[in-house]
Amino acid sequence: MSRDITEVIDDYCFNKYGHTNWVIISTLSDQEKVGLDEVAEIEKINDVCVAFYFDKNEGKYFGGNNLNEIYEVNDE
Repeated sequence: MSRDITEVIDDYCFNKYGHTNWVIISTLSDQEKVGLDEVAEIEKINDVCVAFYFDKNEGKYFGGNNLNEIYEVNDE
């Protein structure tokens, strides 16, 4: 049984970053792409550009799957 690209990306993201918070960049509007490199690591997986959001547990930023829901994590 073959796996689709989302399953491959989920596994890659979890194995490398410890979570599955990512988005395929081509699905974002131009407005949503603004500042993306500040909240996510951008990599190419099987010729697909993917943004892997920084893990909130590392004290950076966390984005889920919607750039409109990005929150800064306080170190308090």
